[in-house]
Amino acid sequence: RQRQMCIRDSPSQDKVGEAAGTLDSLLRAAELVDLARAGSRGAWILLTIGLVAADAFLINLASFISYYIRFQAGLPLFQATQPDLGFYQQLVIVGVTPSWLVIFAFVGLYRRRNLLGGTREYDLVLRGTTLGLLPLVFLSFLVPEFVIARGWLVLAWVLSLIFVGVGRFAMRRVAYAARRAGYFLSPAVIVGANQEGRFLAEQFLNSGTSGFQLVGFV
Repeated sequence: RQRQMCIRDSPSQDKVGEAAGTLDSLLRAAELVDLARAGSRGAWILLTIGLVAADAFLINLASFISYYIRFQAGLPLFQATQPDLGFYQQLVIVGVTPSWLVIFAFVGLYRRRNLLGGTREYDLVLRGTTLGLLPLVFLSFLVPEFVIARGWLVLAWVLSLIFVGVGRFAMRRVAYAARRAGYFLSPAVIVGANQEGRFLAEQFLNSGTSGFQLVGFV
């Protein structure tokens, strides 16, 4: 009878052991996920600050190059005028740059899910620069005292789109290099250690731009 009771009890003991092992694995995975998130949070903050600074610089650069092309280059495409340089400087530094950065934030150009992957970031650059152009266009039509050269406005929009897009591309290359060093990674736990799970793990480990840090299997 004692032998029969031991035989009957052994399956339940195995299940309890498996459940305890699974619980320990989940707890260890959760701890590793928390550590990975804590280490990556600071890098994302620095990336966001860098993007804001780069966008501000490139918007100003595009605006002042547009001023040179429109008013100083002497191209026959544009009518020769004597603009107020101080007006355009104040417009760009005080008006255009801060408002465009706010618009960029509104459309999602500083949200983590829109960065470092796919073409959505570049689509948002197009959307943000276009939305930033519209208030200036409306203001020039609605307020007669607000006189602004349309040639400069179009050039500033085109060059800002190009410069900010190229800047985002360059920042992405820097971030990809940092990912290979362990930054800008999202922790991932694969459920199931079967063949499909191992294939998925190999894809994460072999791709330097996936953005996932494999914590383990559950």
